[in-house]
Amino acid sequence: MELATTQDLLEVLRRYDIVEQAQMALVSEQPQSRLHRSPNRVIQALINHRWLTPFQAKRILNGRAENLRLGPYVLIDRLGSGGMCHVFKARHTKLGLVAALKCLRREQREEPVIVERFRRETRLLMQLSHPNVVRAFHTSNDPGIPFIAMEHVSGTDLSLLVREQGPLLPEVECE
Repeated sequence: MELATTQDLLEVLRRYDIVEQAQMALVSEQPQSRLHRSPNRVIQALINHRWLTPFQAKRILNGRAENLRLGPYVLIDRLGSGGMCHVFKARHTKLGLVAALKCLRREQREEPVIVERFRRETRLLMQLSHPNVVRAFHTSNDPGIPFIAMEHVSGTDLSLLVREQGPLLPEVECE
């Protein structure tokens, strides 16, 4: 959908539940003079309020807002990618829970062996419970985009830490 007007933008935000309802109410209650700003200016204001991320804004402005929804989750940011999956930071729209979503890459979804490997990994991860392993708490039943929702842990990833600080001491690695 092209965002010709601010009303178009508000419709997209509502349709895909990208901005939380309380925040959406505040945006909608703005005086008409503020709502007649360009969609780009409203998006920038939402980013400034931290109600929208630059990742989300880019998808919305490129007409790909529907790609920000995955089941009950709204994608917030991209955390990383591997050979088989992309990982996104996401918010559950009903519970407000922030999660890490591990999603099978588009090109991998057509490979039955890869899909089965992902499902097996998902089943195993759902059974694990250990302080040093992120908790998995939801998986998709949607055959279109297989994903697993996991506990989101803030901080840097291991590869970045090693690049910045060099090899870790064994006692740090163990922890």
